[in-house]
Amino acid sequence: MNAQCRRNEMPPELVAMAYLDDELAPEERRELELHALECADCRALIDSERERQQARVALLAAPAAPDLLRARIG
Repeated sequence: MNAQCRRNEMPPELVAMAYLDDELAPEERRELELHALECADCRALIDSERERQQARVALLAAPAAPDLLRARIG
């Protein structure tokens, strides 16, 4: 990461999470996207956070209803 990466008040990991959660203001989002085009470290950080986020969502997914329960309801 370079000096521009650390310019933000929040740690880069929190900025990446805010970006992925669509919590940045439009101008902040655009600035980060433009920066990530040039900064491999920040792109990698965003990709890593995206993978972690997807893994958490997968872990929290409700399991499918058992066939017996579906047969009783249907």
